[in-house]
Amino acid sequence: AESGRPEYIYTLSTDQSLSDKVKIVVETYGFAQPHHHAQNTADLALLFLVSNDLQLDFIAGSGIMHAYAEKFVELGLSLRI
Repeated sequence: AESGRPEYIYTLSTDQSLSDKVKIVVETYGFAQPHHHAQNTADLALLFLVSNDLQLDFIAGSGIMHAYAEKFVELGLSLRI
């Protein structure tokens, strides 16, 4: 961390294939510094394999603690080059 204090980071995730081209992912992640509230987030993603070289991701999630309960939606694109 830039402040010189230790920062603790975690990620937990699981996924399940719904078909050969669709996968669902559930994850939670966060970080904390000593003497501060942890910032924890959870999200759900649908991954679509368009081709062997192209994947689309649709992600929605929310903070799960106190003031960090902001909601978000993200789109992702992965291209194998």
